[in-house]
Amino acid sequence: MTSSLINPVDLLHQHKVEYERICHPNAEALVNEPGRNQDGA
Repeated sequence: MTSSLINPVDLLHQHKVEYERICHPNAEALVNEPGRNQDGA
């Protein structure tokens, strides 16, 4: 049943991934930089 439900967290994460993929082609490198966290805070 859970597969038919939409998880808001998953949607937000997917949106963030798409956004960073478009706006930040170097997303992988940026995430690995010191002082940057994956939450984008």
